[in-house]
Amino acid sequence: MIAASRFGFLFTDAPKMERHFKLVAARTSASDSRWGQPWGEWRTISNNHLELRVRLKENTKPAREMTVAFRIFDDGFGFRYELPAGANIADELTEFAVASNGTAWWTPAVNGTATNSSPTAPG
Repeated sequence: MIAASRFGFLFTDAPKMERHFKLVAARTSASDSRWGQPWGEWRTISNNHLELRVRLKENTKPAREMTVAFRIFDDGFGFRYELPAGANIADELTEFAVASNGTAWWTPAVNGTATNSSPTAPG
């Protein structure tokens, strides 16, 4: 679904973190749970996913580590970065290159600037 894409961070007080990583560890897990919410379209939300947690370490100094956690759901996927405590992030460098024939959905912005939440095929 996603082709090779850029990721990384610029920091206010440290060199950028975006290249020259080695794989330190990888772990998979699965979850099938439910949680309740007091508002929204559904009272009970399903949290059924597979997870891959990848720990990466820079090959060059300062040799920092970070974890990227990927989750695959029936209707989509997501990921998050877990950075060292105290990291002062100035900018995120993440980009998404949707693979050919991919489809993307989005949720309208909170401030109301987005006006359409229908699927859009890449151009």
